[in-house]
Amino acid sequence: MGKKAPPSELSEWETSVEFSSLEEAEAESRLHNLADSLHGDLEKQLLMKRLKREFRSQVLEFITYLAFLLLFTFVMLGVRDPIYSFQYNQSMKDLFLDEEFPEPEIYKTFYDVATFEEFWEYMNDVLVPALFADQGGFGPGFIYGQNLLVGTVRVRQVRIRPASCAALEIPFNQVFSKDQCLGRYTSDRVSKKSFGPDNKFVYRPATELKNAARVLARLQWYEGGGFVEEFSPADPLATHEAHMASLRDDAFADLQTRAVFIDFTTYNANVNLFFNAQMTFEFLPSGGVLPASTMRTLRLYKYPDSHAGRLQLAGEIILLLFVLFYVCSELHQLYTAGICKYFRDPWNYLDWINNALFLAAFILRAIIIAKLDELNLDASNNRAFYNFNVLNTLNSSELNILATNAFLLWFKIFKYTTFIPAMAMIVETVAVSFRNTVGFIVIFAFVLFGFAQAGVLAFGVDVFDFRTFTDTFFTVLRIMLGDFDFESMQYSNRFFGPIYFVAFMVLVFFIMLSLFLTILNDAYINVQEAHEGEPNISVISMTRDWIRSKAAVFDARPHGDEVDDLVHAKDLQQDELLTLDEMTTIFRDHEASIQSVLGMTAAELLAYFDVDGSGQISAEEQIQLIHKLEDWRRDAELLRHKALGEDDEFVQTALEDLAHSDMSTFVVTVKHQLATMAKTMAHMEDSVERVRSALGVDAIIWEQEGKRAARLGTHLRNKDRATYLKHELPDGRAG
Repeated sequence: MGKKAPPSELSEWETSVEFSSLEEAEAESRLHNLADSLHGDLEKQLLMKRLKREFRSQVLEFITYLAFLLLFTFVMLGVRDPIYSFQYNQSMKDLFLDEEFPEPEIYKTFYDVATFEEFWEYMNDVLVPALFADQGGFGPGFIYGQNLLVGTVRVRQVRIRPASCAALEIPFNQVFSKDQCLGRYTSDRVSKKSFGPDNKFVYRPATELKNAARVLARLQWYEGGGFVEEFSPADPLATHEAHMASLRDDAFADLQTRAVFIDFTTYNANVNLFFNAQMTFEFLPSGGVLPASTMRTLRLYKYPDSHAGRLQLAGEIILLLFVLFYVCSELHQLYTAGICKYFRDPWNYLDWINNALFLAAFILRAIIIAKLDELNLDASNNRAFYNFNVLNTLNSSELNILATNAFLLWFKIFKYTTFIPAMAMIVETVAVSFRNTVGFIVIFAFVLFGFAQAGVLAFGVDVFDFRTFTDTFFTVLRIMLGDFDFESMQYSNRFFGPIYFVAFMVLVFFIMLSLFLTILNDAYINVQEAHEGEPNISVISMTRDWIRSKAAVFDARPHGDEVDDLVHAKDLQQDELLTLDEMTTIFRDHEASIQSVLGMTAAELLAYFDVDGSGQISAEEQIQLIHKLEDWRRDAELLRHKALGEDDEFVQTALEDLAHSDMSTFVVTVKHQLATMAKTMAHMEDSVERVRSALGVDAIIWEQEGKRAARLGTHLRNKDRATYLKHELPDGRAG
């Protein structure tokens, strides 16, 4: 289809550009107002469509992320087996930790062991019967009758050398000999010397025991080697009782002992769970015994040959694919946005932390499977010790990583719900208040550290919650939340205790917390004011529009969707553009203004911008329309200021601003060239007149050509060469 010529009314208006009076400037102002109104309505409609497009994209991202989150939850619950893992662990703790000593007049359990005598009572009267007594079911070697002891039970001792403390102070060096000085445990004080009757207790290094280099008890780390005794479930209960009695008689644990570790593992085939236990008794250099325990249930056979196992494997594979998808997505965003812009978004840091944690968890999972295979488990071999401590540590590390990721993943849901105005308000409030919050946290930390140090100095000797600086720090945090023991502080220090408590409540509870709430409240008010009056889209309105769009298939206009598709296909700026119906509606709202200012109807004005005559405004034509309205508005404002006699500096600045855009640069350049050509034509007229006189050319012919040249000069001075070409070259040629 051929190109339409623009309406003559518009062209004639554009050629009348000489403004020398205020009335003409006011007429120009009317065009400015019309262009401003049309431009504003178009921009508003484009903004709404852009918001809707972004809204749909955000909803799709949210649904995808929600599916990923639900899959993650399902897979993690399958790994842990929440129904039986907790009960399994609790029943074992009840048997080994909460079981009372057999003496009826004394109520003591594992946690009450504090002396050598109580240690041996626990080992003889609680531990051995719990491990090896026939409790029914499948016979000896089965705890609770159905939890198989996997291999032997190991008792390992770590000792220090005599004379392992600093020089004795005067006058106590006269009472204590150097060999009687048994200091704290350190790696350089470890004793590897055999001891006992006939040196029966022999040191074994960590490599031989297949232990880690160091093992954490309650107070500190200990080496992985030591003096080892093993108890096999193949032996009867009486044998184990005699073995434990001989250890007591032979002083297996004495003043040089610093820690005794008891390790064993069971397996329950009914629920496919392992139970790994490590009970520790630390023999303190200050005297006394400090018990501690670590007991965990582990699902090491994660993919049994069953429907649940296959479903678990499929879920983890899909989860891995999700993670790879998000990694690729982040790399694509990094490539398209650039490093600087990409890392200005705090959410991207959280995304990479999530992905790194997932990859670390998958790597740990592979290591766990490999380590389990290295054990070469033989359920029938009850004379070998199978060390599950490394597997327990790896499994705990994997669960800690997944637990951290679970928190971050649910927290990151704020990123994908910003299309909901309330959620977006919360996220922006946190972002706005971030700088002030960081400063507050620094000051708050100084205050808490001050109270923690004061607390450990004042109450650390006899109040359990203040025994160490770390414990005291968490205690002051608990006081801040209302969990405190005022009586213990008062009884410990009758003068300083009440002062400490009142000062903490006033400074921290009333002043610091109130300041923090004020920071958040001010940020929320600022965000609310900044977004007041802005358009927003709700889920309900979008759902309603979606239903209407689907119902539009029954409409009598079958080509509406085709026009939309065409506009989207040619969307050069990657924005949601307007359909012809939407633009017609907007222009129809300004029908009267268009008629009075331009002398044409809204339909004729739209037809002016339909350059290719296709009957619709394509993506390129919409862009030209927006640019044209901007040109009208800027030019009218410039000419109005010039007609009113405004400062030339303002006009010059406006011209410089216009030159910043490509189209305006072209217009300014052409106008400058046309003005130069007009001056040149004036000089050419004089030269040609002299030539005509010299050559004697016919005056009538020359007069006609002179009039043609005069008209050209006039149009050039009026800066409208296109109008001249239209009038003087009817065939449309520009040559």
